[in-house]
Amino acid sequence: MTVQAAEEFAAWHMRSLGFADARVTNAGADGGIDVISSRAVGQVKHYETTAVGRPAIQQLRGAAHGIEWALFYTRSGYTAGAISYAGGVHVALFTYADDGTVHGANDMAAFLLQSRTRTVDPRVGEFAQFNQAQAQGQAALDDATNRYVAAVRRVMTGIPAARSRKQVAALSAIQREQPVVDQIIAYVGRTQLPLGEVLKQCKVIDGATRRISAIRL
Repeated sequence: MTVQAAEEFAAWHMRSLGFADARVTNAGADGGIDVISSRAVGQVKHYETTAVGRPAIQQLRGAAHGIEWALFYTRSGYTAGAISYAGGVHVALFTYADDGTVHGANDMAAFLLQSRTRTVDPRVGEFAQFNQAQAQGQAALDDATNRYVAAVRRVMTGIPAARSRKQVAALSAIQREQPVVDQIIAYVGRTQLPLGEVLKQCKVIDGATRRISAIRL
């Protein structure tokens, strides 16, 4: 993917997010902006390996003064400072690969990726609601995980080094449940899921908790 192709790709992706009039700016006349629409601007850094730092985010935010959305695209990732700063000034950070896959690198980008499935355009004001739902989902996951861990500890405490057949069966039951629970925790942790989907995953953990809690040694 060339630099020009990357800019066209970013424009296409912005259109897919709801910014229907997104287009690549004329070369040399963008003022630091590579893609523009009536409600959003985008910048593309088609670096091979160099992570995008805070100054580039600051430049985009300054160029996007008075515009509702600012989106940044790169294939090389972002520094911790860039991610922290972008969160405070409402810049959505995306990474892309030459095969056309795009991932959100911060919460605002994740919000836009979720919004693309709706029929209405995303609004900045809805971002606070998104963050609140994310916090509720994390709290629900933490509660479900804590209940599961407590149930496992109760059973494990009653299993000595020299085990009866019943105790060996109990240990096997825990070992069957553990990979599923671990997978859910890892999946929710790395994916910005809607609150409803997080709660569904919590119910799966609660099911494992109930089965372990029913074990009698």
